[in-house]
Amino acid sequence: MLAGSSFVFINVLGSSPLAYGAILATSSMAYIAGTWLCRRLLLRHGLRGAVKRGAWFSLAGGLSMAALSLAGVESVWAIMLPQWLFAIGHGVHQPCGQVGAIGPFPDKAGTAASLSGFAMMLTAFGVGQWLGHTLGHSVLPMTLGIGLFSILLATVAWTLIQRDDEPAAPPVGSLAPLGRGLG
Repeated sequence: MLAGSSFVFINVLGSSPLAYGAILATSSMAYIAGTWLCRRLLLRHGLRGAVKRGAWFSLAGGLSMAALSLAGVESVWAIMLPQWLFAIGHGVHQPCGQVGAIGPFPDKAGTAASLSGFAMMLTAFGVGQWLGHTLGHSVLPMTLGIGLFSILLATVAWTLIQRDDEPAAPPVGSLAPLGRGLG
């Protein structure tokens, strides 16, 4: 959403820069809501269960955004509402992905987190390059890209992630102070 959304909302849909800032802020709030949901899902269902359930938000948002744009519905709301769902799913998947990347390597957590961040930024760079070459006067490159990635994300969440064992719980007391008072 970040890489191409300003062009889509301002140049294609005619939003003002101020309105675009508000649109982006609401997407950030949906992401934060997803991180709060993630905490609840982790407590109730564990890491794999949280990822499985978060994928429904990502898929619903991505597919509805793509379907609306393919149906010719090109409006701020037709992108923003599905984006909120996708952002909630991202709020579940981002923290779970980070835990999954560093969990198996507790003695190398900094290195694992750095590699995870690098891979994420490299992917974002590639998507940004692709969007830079395809964005024109249509919402389709962004909406169909988000739709495609939502399908890929759900496929990984429901298959590859589910085949691994649930990560071991941290040692008693190691993270307990961080969780007090947050829920």
